[in-house]
Formats: sequence, C-alpha cells, structure tokens
Amino acid sequence: MLKLNAFYTLPDLFALVKTKCERDVDYSIYWLDNAPDPTLQDRVFVAAPVDVDDEDNEAFPQIVNDNGFWYFCSDENIQDVIDVAIDQKPNASDEEQLKCLDYYLKRDTFLDLA
Repeated sequence: MLKLNAFYTLPDLFALVKTKCERDVDYSIYWLDNAPDPTLQDRVFVAAPVDVDDEDNEAFPQIVNDNGFWYFCSDENIQDVIDVAIDQKPNASDEEQLKCLDYYLKRDTFLDLA
C-alpha cells in the first residue's frame, strides 16, 4: 500500500505501480534534487499532488516546499508508463522501466520495448 509523505526507491515504487494497489491514492512524485538523469539507487518522495488553481498557478504541498523537493511526475505519468512497459514486455526489468519513464518524461511519448 502506498503511503503519502514517504520516501521510496524507484524499484519499490515500480513494484507498487505494477500491482496497481496505489491507484486509489492521488499523488505526485518529487525528487530530492534537480538531478537530470534518475538512477535506480535514487530515492523519491511521494506526497499529495500539485494543486492548480483557475489561473494555472501551482501550489505544492507544504512539506515539499519546506524540504526544497522538485516535482518529478504525476501518478498518472508513472502509472501509464509502467502499464505500457509491462503490456509490451511482462518481465520488463526495473532498469527498463526506468528507461521508459525517463524517455516519456523527456519526449512525451512511450518507448517501445517490443
């Protein structure tokens, strides 16, 4: 079960997303620093999603602001990417899933693992 305001390794988060047990929680993923290229050893922070008002102003959760975390992606982003990766290749490794996520976040399209 996914917990908000908690740290996860990317492989642990991928495992939760693959089981779809976190789908009843709205969340965003935040980076501890503005690292350009994520690795499997990196930890991410999972917290409430970004709130966007009628004028497109973004309000991040207070805990994210207080700790200087960087927005990484939404729950929908990681869910879609992992779902597509597993549909294409059911035994996709954590490294392949990370490659798919990085590819999607940089290009706004899915990497073909087939």
